[in-house]
Amino acid sequence: RDRFITREEIQAFFAALEDEPNSALRDLFFMLLVLGQRKSNTKCMRWDQIDVTRRVWTIPRTKNGTAHTVHLPDAAIAVLQRRREEEPPGEWVFPGRKPGTHIANPDHAWRRLKARAGLQGELWIHDLRRSLGSWQAANGASLTIIGQSLGHKSLAASAIYARINLDPVRESVDAAVNAMLAAAHPDAPEHASALPGAPVALHHLTA
Repeated sequence: RDRFITREEIQAFFAALEDEPNSALRDLFFMLLVLGQRKSNTKCMRWDQIDVTRRVWTIPRTKNGTAHTVHLPDAAIAVLQRRREEEPPGEWVFPGRKPGTHIANPDHAWRRLKARAGLQGELWIHDLRRSLGSWQAANGASLTIIGQSLGHKSLAASAIYARINLDPVRESVDAAVNAMLAAAHPDAPEHASALPGAPVALHHLTA
């Protein structure tokens, strides 16, 4: 799958998220997006796995069968601190309806959120994890860094992000072409040699 929350959808997504009446579900979906971890791990996040001082969440066992340390960005820290202040003391960061349980199945709330946001096509909860990776790729992160962030065991698992988001490729190619055109005619006005139909620069390149 190559579906993720795009730049065109992100505002509607956050607006719908803010309107979610269940605070635990609202915060769960937010954390799934900003941490990029699997639903199975995130919904059973425990307070004793969180180290706010070091800004890390330690997942004792992932789908890969290994432990994984997750960086907590400022936005995640803010959510955790608010939940700690507002929620009664307990074991789970995202408690379920029954005392002593965590959220079990957020699928109904997810469909409700998608409808409010007007998100088109299939968009699964797991695509929130993919969204973080795609936005990392758009900001120039390497596949190694993306893989470490998401807890992938191999680069092959991260390779999809090089395909589904071409922004870094476009920016790199545009920059290289502009540099060639500028070098071809350094006396031209700034940016002029990079524009389509710049005859002087193109003449120098093709002569």
